[in-house]
Amino acid sequence: MAVWQTELRQTVIDVTASRNDMAYHHYAVLEDGDSPSYFVKYSSESLLEESRTLQYLYNLAQFDPRAPRIPKIYDFFTTFDILRREYLVMEYIPPPTVTIGKWIADVISWLHACPLPLNASIGPVGGGIIRHRFFRDGDAPIEFASVAALEIYINKALSIAARVTPKEPLLTISFTDVPLQFYHGDVTYENFLIDPDTLDIWLIDAEDIGILPAPFSTFALNGSEDPLLRAVSSNVDIFRWDQMKILYRAVYWIHMFRLDSYGRETPKKIDDNVSYQDWKLEPLPPPPTLPSKYDDLQILEVPVLPRRWDTWKFLPSV
Repeated sequence: MAVWQTELRQTVIDVTASRNDMAYHHYAVLEDGDSPSYFVKYSSESLLEESRTLQYLYNLAQFDPRAPRIPKIYDFFTTFDILRREYLVMEYIPPPTVTIGKWIADVISWLHACPLPLNASIGPVGGGIIRHRFFRDGDAPIEFASVAALEIYINKALSIAARVTPKEPLLTISFTDVPLQFYHGDVTYENFLIDPDTLDIWLIDAEDIGILPAPFSTFALNGSEDPLLRAVSSNVDIFRWDQMKILYRAVYWIHMFRLDSYGRETPKKIDDNVSYQDWKLEPLPPPPTLPSKYDDLQILEVPVLPRRWDTWKFLPSV
């Protein structure tokens, strides 16, 4: 491990340890009290999936003039003390946020058209738990091994619906011949920043980005009263599908019941000890110059806008 990487990790661990447990699980470290240096996310849950996805999109963006700007990842690592904790250290991009829905729609259109990784599986790049509001609490209950497993899961929910409401016909869903594509499941102002000097748009968060059959991209942009989502969806060429109403019916029952095991195949396992070095796609870049000592650090709290889960209305609008 390089000296700079050892120093960076120790600094991040020290700063995180000094924070109140109730604080946001992210912050920015400012160099010399002025210039933004780096942004840190930490969690007792896995950040590896987001790191892989962000790194993949960053690499694509380097060779695509239409792409938004993507933060550079400096490091990803895991510590095992009293609790297991993962850290993602990346380039810090200061506000302001993008306020024009059409500009965000251009980013989403680029994301939908991104080429998929070789032998891509569903979920985050490299595999993992799917984050999408289609699922109860926004997280899939299991790591789906394939599109077929996801299909089994959804059809099980539909079979429950037929038993509970016997007057309704038994419906099934099939993703045969439906393409896979990237989706963004958390289109909020806080995830899109703009450089006021160049008007470059930054896509800064990949926690709710992944790969699914294309109707899930449509689902993520519809059925909500959120004015931003409506503005974005009206400017994106969304995937039209004749089974979309069935998908909306399934989500009602998936949110009603905890269907944790249906669709289970042998899931891929992620090693707790995996490090950034095991999956990086290019040489790890050095970060900006770090302050010479911990006392010189200035920590910038980066607040999060509240998620408006109460505004979601799971009604088809396509």
